[in-house]
Amino acid sequence: MRKFTLNIFTLSLGLAVMPMVEAAPTAQQQLLEQVRLGEATHREDLVQQSLYRLELIDPNNPDVIAARFRSLLRQGDIDGAQKQLDRLSQLAPSSNAYKSSRTTMLLSAPDGRQALQQAR
Repeated sequence: MRKFTLNIFTLSLGLAVMPMVEAAPTAQQQLLEQVRLGEATHREDLVQQSLYRLELIDPNNPDVIAARFRSLLRQGDIDGAQKQLDRLSQLAPSSNAYKSSRTTMLLSAPDGRQALQQAR
């Protein structure tokens, strides 16, 4: 009887812990969240450190390339940002990361800013 109770207890404990294991974010998800946090709080050091690690893990991830694109735009490196956008268009042309990056690039150009001001 005791073995049976212990097995039921072990089984129920295993089932209770299983959703927590599935919900645990990966290292890549945590680093992407750090990038977003750094962007929101204007902490470029946090963004750069997280991007460095993300590029080591998966340099062809569209979200990583889009984050690098945004970082380059904030630094004023339009040519570097355009290279990242071109790379993103080759790797994932139908991704949301590419679409939002393309829109951001259009709005960061002088013509795009002027059109946005006229629309307001």
